Amino acid sequence: MIVGKSGRTTQLTSGRVIDSNASLRVNFGGGRFANYRDQIAIRGLNGDFSAPGDSGSLIWTWNPPRTPVGLLFAGGGLTCAKGAVRPRVGRSRHPVGGVSRAG
Repeated sequence: MIVGKSGRTTQLTSGRVIDSNASLRVNFGGGRFANYRDQIAIRGLNGDFSAPGDSGSLIWTWNPPRTPVGLLFAGGGLTCAKGAVRPRVGRSRHPVGGVSRAG
């Protein structure tokens, strides 16, 4: 699947999902590593898909209707994304659009 994102550092990029059930070890520097399961692994089509500063970018299908597929959280040569983006409006105790919905 071809996906895209618009990030602060790399702007608009496209990539290919190479694994939708990846287990990845992410190096956070200073000898700190974290292991993640059930992630999306993406490789850029024309260079790196992302870089530091792109974290939090929405990843969506390249072809219309540009369906959300994940949120970017670790970038570089191989990008990691958490999948399963689901609507959350109305499920939070925090104000959304000036209206608080305590539940």
